[in-house]
Amino acid sequence: MSAKIKNYIIEQSAIGDLLIFISFLCDNYSSDTIINIDIDKKSLEYWRSDSNNYYEFSKKFLNFICPNNISFIENLSGSLISVEHIKNLYLFNDKEFPLLDLKNKFNNTVDDSKIVLTTKIRYLNRSFFDSIKNDFFKIINSSNKSIILVGEKILEYGKEYSIHGDQTIYSIYPDIINGINPEKIIDKTIPASGITTPDFDNLKNDLDLISKYRTLGFGISGINFLYSSVTDFKGYCEDHNFLPFIDRNRKIFKTKNDFLTITNEYLK
Repeated sequence: MSAKIKNYIIEQSAIGDLLIFISFLCDNYSSDTIINIDIDKKSLEYWRSDSNNYYEFSKKFLNFICPNNISFIENLSGSLISVEHIKNLYLFNDKEFPLLDLKNKFNNTVDDSKIVLTTKIRYLNRSFFDSIKNDFFKIINSSNKSIILVGEKILEYGKEYSIHGDQTIYSIYPDIINGINPEKIIDKTIPASGITTPDFDNLKNDLDLISKYRTLGFGISGINFLYSSVTDFKGYCEDHNFLPFIDRNRKIFKTKNDFLTITNEYLK
């Protein structure tokens, strides 16, 4: 009997989208199904200012997270699928979405001496963050743990980010630098991200680092979603139509007091 073969092309190319796509394939097909994948280049050209470089980055990222039965094939013909379609499929069937577990990619023991804090926020209104940040920073400053910062210092506003605006997608790096005692900060951020294509080796190094520590973040950001696949991630965000889809994986708390309570527990 010949092996089953499936060909898929994903419309979206952001890190979180790619992770959702591969998680979907792993949940719906056994390891004896051969799956070929590609990314829709028309979508890349529309959303990315440097689509060729981003395509190469995506290929490296997918090759890293994919199991052996899933292969990246350039210029593939296949079924076009979107993350919205995947989300709606699971919500309609009231089925829990099993996020791909990438912990086995990293051989690190847990270190409780530090906490990772991410700088990028997506889909948490700026006013919400401003209402919580002083209490949040106070808890961090009163703890004996160091804070490892990952993400970007500056968020560049390409086509996607400019549509949503700087009150919805932004970096909290300046807030962190001004609000947390400098002697507590271990700064592992990059200068900028958004328009600039990510560097795969830098991303892999970040994941290797993050896998050792518990992580805190805000909003529904694809990179935070990725972090939750390698470590214990908790976050705070507003209601969003994506939230019911990923909440069971990310342990998101939708009230200020809940999140501050969890922060206190993290920092004990």
